[in-house]
Amino acid sequence: GKFTDEELDVLALFFTLVKNVFIIGALVHLPPLMALLDPLRHGEELHQTNIRNEQAYFCNITQLVEELPFAKVAAQTSDKVMYVCGDSHSLTPSWRTILHKGRRTLLRNALVTGLKCWHLRPESRFYPKRNFYNVVNAIPEGSDVLMIFGEIDCREGILFAVERAIYANLREGIQVTIDIYIEALLELEARKHFTLYIHPALPVLDPTRNTVKIFNSMLQASLAKLNHPKIRWLDFYERTMTEDGRLLRDEYKLDGTHIHPQYLPLVEEALNALP
Repeated sequence: GKFTDEELDVLALFFTLVKNVFIIGALVHLPPLMALLDPLRHGEELHQTNIRNEQAYFCNITQLVEELPFAKVAAQTSDKVMYVCGDSHSLTPSWRTILHKGRRTLLRNALVTGLKCWHLRPESRFYPKRNFYNVVNAIPEGSDVLMIFGEIDCREGILFAVERAIYANLREGIQVTIDIYIEALLELEARKHFTLYIHPALPVLDPTRNTVKIFNSMLQASLAKLNHPKIRWLDFYERTMTEDGRLLRDEYKLDGTHIHPQYLPLVEEALNALP
């Protein structure tokens, strides 16, 4: 490529600036930044460099911003806020409004980059866990929070652990992961008095779709058994797929890794279907 290592580092800093500007919702500043940075990517194999993660966020945010009508966003007024706490899948719903129980609700981002549910186990000392608690501790007490985690566990953690014979089979690995997640949710609800809406892991990637489907069905069953009034499952993931459950529906495809914002009415319906 045409960039030196030092230049790649500078580019990574600018890509991260774009990510941070998006996270705080200062959307009006993004188009000029993107117009400046986007031409630098073209013709470069940045996904094969050590700034591939920064570039991936930049590309995702670029697509999401193209789908956000800015005049509408600037004019949007909302009656309340729901926080969207999740891995990179939290970016798609963020800074849009839905109707929740008859009130216009702004979905405000609370990104936790790269977090697996597995990281939340008590003995873990890995940085994403610390970042998770930094993020959730900054969310006001008593908030409504949409939780979007589990897809990275399905893509990386669980399958590797089964291959290394840490678990007897896939379902055992998934259940251990879910138990860790639910313990963390219970602690959060007790300490911060959140109402937690549990968003399913998204079945976007072809190779891990079957794992995601099993994860979601087992998480749904575990939450039903828990029957906690403030930790609620959002039941819609099957509607993101074709009828045979083999593929993601075309209208929900964005970049091959994340879901298209057009899926948001499914989230809205699932939220409003809860008693």
